[in-house]
Amino acid sequence: MPIEEGVQQTIHPLVFLFSGAGWPLLAFGLVFSILGLWNLYYGKNPTMVFVHSLLSLLPAMIAIVGIYISYNDFAELGSSPTAPKPSEFARIVGNAMSIGFCGLVSTVPPVALGIIGLWKLRPKALQPTTGN
Repeated sequence: MPIEEGVQQTIHPLVFLFSGAGWPLLAFGLVFSILGLWNLYYGKNPTMVFVHSLLSLLPAMIAIVGIYISYNDFAELGSSPTAPKPSEFARIVGNAMSIGFCGLVSTVPPVALGIIGLWKLRPKALQPTTGN
């Protein structure tokens, strides 16, 4: 069905957030979440679980860099001698929002699984004892 001229198209906010540049971050988050579940059920090496917990922060670090790059694009757009088109403004802001949202979504679950895995593997001296 052809789009009629003059009709404004709207997009759902979640579709807008997931349609940006955040897909690689979501892939990282999925891989780290699967590794976190594996560590939670089968992991016996606290060092490996700790390394997983640290690597799970990688999507957040990449998201910070992506947001900073989008900020540079936004600053360049703001210092332009001509008025920017709304589509240019929306592209830059949408890209930053997508990267930030996907970075958050792909960091929190694997880090939470890593913390739970570390809690499960804590030394016996730190585990609560029952009174006699």
